[in-house]
Amino acid sequence: MKQHCKSIFFALTVFITGVSLSSAQRIQKGAGTDELKNLKAGTTYVQKTEDASFNLALEEAMKKYWTVNKFEMIDPGTVDTHLGNDKNYILTTLSGSTIGTVGGGWVKLAVFCGDKKKLKSYTTDDFIIWIPIVAYEAKEFGSCAGYAVNSLNAALDIISTKNIEGKQKKVQELTDRETNAGAVKLKGKTLLINSGWIDHSRSGQCIDSKGVSAYTMKHKEMSTEEIASLFKNKDKGYCQLYYNIFAVGSVYRKEIYVIDFETQKILFAKVLGCASAWSGMGPKDFKAIQDAINGKLEED
Repeated sequence: MKQHCKSIFFALTVFITGVSLSSAQRIQKGAGTDELKNLKAGTTYVQKTEDASFNLALEEAMKKYWTVNKFEMIDPGTVDTHLGNDKNYILTTLSGSTIGTVGGGWVKLAVFCGDKKKLKSYTTDDFIIWIPIVAYEAKEFGSCAGYAVNSLNAALDIISTKNIEGKQKKVQELTDRETNAGAVKLKGKTLLINSGWIDHSRSGQCIDSKGVSAYTMKHKEMSTEEIASLFKNKDKGYCQLYYNIFAVGSVYRKEIYVIDFETQKILFAKVLGCASAWSGMGPKDFKAIQDAINGKLEED
């Protein structure tokens, strides 16, 4: 994996102060909030980057997957002209590094309401949702835009159509539950696990080999490059494990996601508290994935 930091233009670094953005799908606002009340009737303005090929991939992904409202691509630096209107929504890229990855670069897509008048007035608390584009080198980010946009759209659609209200934790949990109901589509598929994340001694999280052994469904350990190749080809026989730990202040949370290559969507999501950045992914975590694929949700 290669660090990606130059080919994408990030205008919203003002948001990064104070809160770690090194998480996977993070949902912060529910139905009934001022930020979401105009989502269906509003317009999402998608901020372009300085990378033309990425912009093209992002626009194609929006055309294919975005259904929650209409959208329009806008040039970098023009976000302020679309603020001050609570019927406007901004979808933008963010930079950052995930704790403990093997030198990988991460780009995130985030959505927020344009109700404030100036970009500098926003903080991370204003995000409705963000999600990473998981890629292994700069040229691969465009090919991964589809799953990120599709998953953003799916989560926002769940919140709106299911009228999921409450504080951040409740909204996240209920939305994840609805997402996990679709995990049955993963039955018979091979779960790909990044071999570099398994019991690898480094500063950050790792996947416990005992957890991998506890997963009795089809799975395979692969290098990042091998996984990237299968993902790019949308091979319908595979899905990918995404595992991460992020911190908000002194509180650590573990996030586990399974991305389906065929549908280009997150079909399993789980967020839970953990002791530290060293917390591993063990047998119970793999069992939760397996149970969801078998149609058994944790609350059942």
